[in-house]
Amino acid sequence: MSNILLVPVHLDALVLDHDQMVVETTADFSRLPYCDDGKYDVHPDIANISEQLVATAFQNENLLLRAGIHLHWSLPDALTKAQYVQDASGNGLQVFPLVPNRWMVQRCNDRDVV
Repeated sequence: MSNILLVPVHLDALVLDHDQMVVETTADFSRLPYCDDGKYDVHPDIANISEQLVATAFQNENLLLRAGIHLHWSLPDALTKAQYVQDASGNGLQVFPLVPNRWMVQRCNDRDVV
């Protein structure tokens, strides 16, 4: 398989032995407006500004995290930068690199890390 690319990604893990209540995030990015496959607009009535996404101060809603391992990671920088290209008609487009659809998480001990 010559089309495989392995990229190390920093991963944080929170291990919970039992369910635990935690403070919810301060921003809800799922409320951002976007166009779904060019067919219809999702959340067109919400402005693309932080005041629309940030929770009201001192109105924390608690979130229940189930027992288990909760992973936090982000894409490598190389996969988050768009390139500006022109199509055949001369229109400019932003093209992002393809993102992997499968991820391998490998556990290692501190002594295994170089």
